[in-house]
Amino acid sequence: MMTKRDVFLTRAEAAEYLGLSAKTLANRHSEGVDCPPVVYVGPSSPRYSLQALKEWAETRRAVNSTEGDARKLTTRGRRKGTRER
Repeated sequence: MMTKRDVFLTRAEAAEYLGLSAKTLANRHSEGVDCPPVVYVGPSSPRYSLQALKEWAETRRAVNSTEGDARKLTTRGRRKGTRER
């Protein structure tokens, strides 16, 4: 929920806060895929409420270790950083 005194971040700042690249955040919005709420202050000036980012990130925490492990897998089913044999 946005408040009158809420702090708003640029896309680059929001991405850094979330541990994503600005490009990934932009792609998620353009594809409509699991992204935090955004407010446009101009045609190409997206801003993200810091409070909304905190709430969005909190809802995406891994519920259990199985779910967390599944996120570490690459598209080929290998863990990141492991070699294919």
